[in-house]
This record gives sequence, C-alpha cells and structure tokens, in this order.
Amino acid sequence: MNRSSFITSLAAVALTGCAGGPPSDYARLPHPANALTTTVLGDDLYVLGGHHGGAHASAIEDMDDVFLRLDLTDPGATWEHLEAPGEVVQQATIFTYAGEVHRIGGLTSTYTSGEDKDLWTLDRHSVFRDGTWVELEPLPESRASHAIAQIGDRVYVMGGWVIEGDPDDFVYVEEFFWKDLGDPDATWQTEEQPFQVRDVCGGAYGGRAWLLGGMRSGVFPKITRAWDPETGSWSEGPELPSQGGLNGFGCAADANDEALYLTHRNGTVFSLDDDGWEPVGDMRQPRTFHSVSLRGEHELIAVGGSDGDTNGEFDAVESIVLDD
Repeated sequence: MNRSSFITSLAAVALTGCAGGPPSDYARLPHPANALTTTVLGDDLYVLGGHHGGAHASAIEDMDDVFLRLDLTDPGATWEHLEAPGEVVQQATIFTYAGEVHRIGGLTSTYTSGEDKDLWTLDRHSVFRDGTWVELEPLPESRASHAIAQIGDRVYVMGGWVIEGDPDDFVYVEEFFWKDLGDPDATWQTEEQPFQVRDVCGGAYGGRAWLLGGMRSGVFPKITRAWDPETGSWSEGPELPSQGGLNGFGCAADANDEALYLTHRNGTVFSLDDDGWEPVGDMRQPRTFHSVSLRGEHELIAVGGSDGDTNGEFDAVESIVLDD
C-alpha cells in the first residue's frame, strides 16, 4: 500500500471517545492496562497479558491471563479471546517469526490481596501454533521487564530483572541471551551484559541489537547501548531524545528493516538513523508502560499504558502516522 492510500484508509477507521480517557482509533482493550505486550502479524494485532491494579499493586487480580487478537482491517471488529497463557502475566514480550507469534518471559503473581507478595519471573519461550501455546526450550534464566531485538533469524533477550518470591529481593540481570530460531538444533546462548537496567525497550537497527531507556536503583539513564553480533561487543549510541528526569523509563519501541522507532512519556515518536534520533510523529495521548507495534511502513500502533501520574491505565489503541 502506498502512503496516500494508507492515510486514506486510516481516515476510514472509526474514532471513538471515552470520558476521562484518550480517543481510540481501533476497538478499545477489554479494560485499561499497562505492562502488556503486542505484536502485529499480517493485519491482526495481538496483545498478551497486562496489569491494571494501579502502581505497585501486583496481586493475581491486578494482572491479566489473556491473549487477544484484533482484525485491523475491520472498523467494527472486536477483540477475540484466544487461548490464554494459563497464568497471569505482565512485563513479557511477544514477537512474530516465520508467520507465528512467540512469547518470551514475563512476571507472574501467585498471591491475592491481603497476602504476602509472591512474584516470579518466568523463563518461558513458547509459540502460538494451531490455536494453542507450544512450549519451546526455556530461557537459561527467567526474565521480565526486558527487551527483545530480532536480527535475521536471531532473537536477542536483553535487560530486565529476576524475582523469585519476595519482590524486594529482585536482581538486575548481568547477562543476555540469543538464539537462532532458523536452526532447529540451536540452543540459547549466553553473553555478558556489562550494565544492569530494567523497564527497557529495544529493537534492531543497522545490524545491531539496541537496548534503550529503563531504570536502575532510581537512576534513569539516557545512554543507549547496542550489541554487535559481528564483533561480539557492546557500544554506546546517541543519547535518548528525552526531557524530564524519567527519560526512557517505561519506553516502548519497535523496528522494521528501515528504522528503529522509540516512544516514551513525552508523546513524541522518534526514529533512529545514522544522524541520531529524529522526530517522526506524535501520540495524541502521551503514555508510558505501553506497547507499540508497526503495521506496514507508515503506521505505529500504541496500546494501553498510563500517563505515569494519577489517571491510571488506558484502554485506547492509537494509530500514529509516521513521517517519511
């Protein structure tokens, strides 16, 4: 689809309002949520998990055990509930490979309100195949609040944390993993990650796996880092184009063959090129702890999230037209 046809098709999408919340270009989520994960496969948008209990609430009833699909070509479409993961989950990642949706890691809860907190990061790698989740080789260690990047057949799992019971005993990870999904005999490989950060986003650009934003011990770095699989080394990239002390904390990103796109709480969409970060669009509703997914070359879809302040989570699904 060319750019003019794309913009015309967007104009046909119904725009709905919501009292106290942002407008939505597609069907709203079943309820407001953040810390969810999304991907686009063909013309379908997929959503897995999420959190809706307000900041720092993490009981079972505050998380979602859902896997949803929405037909983006049908203005009247509603969310289809597919087979759920079988456990409440937030801070996971999903992505597409070879025409299937894959899931990596996440954080689950095993307690209800009033009980002692009991949270566990997950080592799951599974694929949604023939209408059901099929478990693949698990990660070498559990991960949540991480980012992924895809370079060819390889998927990279970077950043994040590990929790095993008491959330106050969390550990920032010091290693990252990668796997060649095109090789049926491949296993997960482990590499050193000489920095620690969670609540990150990332993607691939220029043949490197990029890790953006995040937080460590109340510090919100503007440094960006990239792993080069050819040299087997990390390097620093252009600083985040952020304003305000939280920088890229709770950012969201996605990438295609042409660019890596970044969004965070100031609402501007940036792309990374050889000259650094360039603004290429704006969200009508700035948000954080949301998810974004590319559809084609000119549309970025932002799902859920919150304003990072007092207005709670969002259910809006916003379409952002990207500049050339």
